[in-house]
Amino acid sequence: MARSEKQLTAGGHRSEQYMLRRDGLFTNTCYHQRVALIFNKKLRENRASGGLVRYTKYALGEIVLVVVGILIALQINDWYQERLDRQTEKEYLISMKRDLTEDARELRAAIDGNSHLLIGLNRTLELLVDPRDDDAWRRDLYMHGIKYTYWFVVMEFSRLTMAQLQYSGGMRLIREAQVREAMISYEQGLETAQQQGRDIMTYFHELEESHKALFDLTLSKQAMQFIEEDYLNMLQPIEVFQALIPQGDYFSDDNPSLITDYYDDMLYYRTALNILTLMYERQLQLADSLSSLIEEHYGI
Repeated sequence: MARSEKQLTAGGHRSEQYMLRRDGLFTNTCYHQRVALIFNKKLRENRASGGLVRYTKYALGEIVLVVVGILIALQINDWYQERLDRQTEKEYLISMKRDLTEDARELRAAIDGNSHLLIGLNRTLELLVDPRDDDAWRRDLYMHGIKYTYWFVVMEFSRLTMAQLQYSGGMRLIREAQVREAMISYEQGLETAQQQGRDIMTYFHELEESHKALFDLTLSKQAMQFIEEDYLNMLQPIEVFQALIPQGDYFSDDNPSLITDYYDDMLYYRTALNILTLMYERQLQLADSLSSLIEEHYGI
């Protein structure tokens, strides 16, 4: 059935369009248009809202993927860095173990040599405490002075690995606290022992001066040559030196004050050497302990 439309105006208001329905009633077409517009707007808004939700989900997914990727990359980097650190730690400890082996060998030799000297110095001090006015006493004192005051053993420690650990910050790589603390204690012992080694040189040179003032050193030429051939010849029995020192006037001056000065300087020197030897014994204990800890914790 065809629809008829009629335009009505009232009171000067805007005209509105009406449409005759099948049931014979008129309906306002503008009202229906407005409802349709509102419905379409809501539909578009819903569609837009749905698109925004989908976009938001997509964006969040992308962000999650990026974050997960970063976390995985960081984990891989941490794993790789940890692997490098453990390899570097092992290299440091292998080098440290090698230094300890060398130090321990040298320390044992130094302790043996200085202990031998200390026995001779104690015997020399006994001779000086009980002086006699005869050639036998002078010769005995002369031989002891030549043999036991010519040298002493000072350690040159292997400190390369510890220096690298300290200056490169590598000490932080040592995981085991017990090993790390033992390494620090060992290094502190090295410092103390080396300082004592420097201090003893002062006493040694003072003794050397009083030694020159008391004895006629022209008689010691063969004995000095024998020592210079190999310093280990100092460990030979004192009887070996009997044939190397000719008869003569062993003292360059009979002034009693020279003997007193010689005794005083030898006493200070012997005390300093004894302290140094005790430090070496302590350092040897630290070296053996640290070496055992490295082997226990790292199997090196």
